[in-house]
Amino acid sequence: MDSDNKNFHLKEDVFSFDKKLSFFFELSLDNVVNIMNIKPRMKVLNLSCGKNLISKYIADFGALVTSVDESRELIESLKKENKYYGLDFMRMESDNLHFPENHFDITLCFFALEFFLDPRKVFSEMKRVTKKYGSIIIVIVNLESRWASYLKKKSLEFSNYWYNASFKNRGFIFSLDSENLEFIKYCNFTNPYTNSQKITMNDERFFSGKEIPGVIIAKWRKE
Repeated sequence: MDSDNKNFHLKEDVFSFDKKLSFFFELSLDNVVNIMNIKPRMKVLNLSCGKNLISKYIADFGALVTSVDESRELIESLKKENKYYGLDFMRMESDNLHFPENHFDITLCFFALEFFLDPRKVFSEMKRVTKKYGSIIIVIVNLESRWASYLKKKSLEFSNYWYNASFKNRGFIFSLDSENLEFIKYCNFTNPYTNSQKITMNDERFFSGKEIPGVIIAKWRKE
């Protein structure tokens, strides 16, 4: 993943450019944090952290969050801008993590698997560095949903990194490790192509279970 390519905005930027995608991102964030069961001083690894939006949110719960990204420039910027307790930043390839085995309580990949050349190797590394009985969590945009095409469309408008995304589906999640998959959760059931300028929680509740979900959240337990 060429994170230093200046021709594209960081992948998070598109979520702030568009109201519907802002809702999409915030709802996904709330859902993943709810299943993390964060406790003070838990060690959490956030892969391909980008602008670090989720790391700060997790650290507010008292977790010790290590954020890694391939972009040296981005990591140096985050170190200068984020002087919060519990946040650490390291420049690192996600498929070659420089951490010992059984090191983190939770390993998270939030809207990043879509950009890795070898996502299976990244998943293998996530499992390796996670403690026994710890959690591995992956959040992806569902290839089979309307949100995948909507995100591509908006990426073209804003020259955003999501244009390069390789979306995955539920089948791919099961193919990573079906035996230790603890559960799958879904969110963002609403249709992004609705004529309304924004989406609300009432919309999400109404369409829940009726439309193909835009986001898949998968959680494994390391045995």
